[in-house]
Amino acid sequence: QKVFSFWDQFRSARMQWLVAPMRRLTSIADLCIPSAVLPKTMAEFCWAFPTQTSKRVEFRDLDPYNHVNNATYFSYFEEARVQKWRQHGDGLHATGIAPVLADVWCHYRKPIGLYDIVQIGMRVENVQPAHSSFEHRYLVWSEKLGSVVAQGGGTIVL
Repeated sequence: QKVFSFWDQFRSARMQWLVAPMRRLTSIADLCIPSAVLPKTMAEFCWAFPTQTSKRVEFRDLDPYNHVNNATYFSYFEEARVQKWRQHGDGLHATGIAPVLADVWCHYRKPIGLYDIVQIGMRVENVQPAHSSFEHRYLVWSEKLGSVVAQGGGTIVL
């Protein structure tokens, strides 16, 4: 009788999740935090999203209309995600298991411009050990506007 290690069980669950059909969404709005419960102050934002990264909007982030390009928000999400992994050390890579970004989405609320300072908040939600997956939720806060300018999320598979 073979005894499976924790990581063997993780790999097995990961493979089952990868071959399972992807969930279907009717719209991105189904995933968004309703406007009524979005943080209204920076203090609420910090409480709701404890992992944060600060970023200054640079010229390279802009589109021809002098707003942050839509694709740039995904780079902001990546920076927050990588910072969170670095806080927990490099333990996963030492075992040969690396996180895979299965999906990612963004809902844009307000345009932001050059030299604005944004806070990218991230938290972990919906941990599913049976599927070796969990979700990240992101909010982007503009210091100039004093409000949330975008929200997003992604599914991570181990």
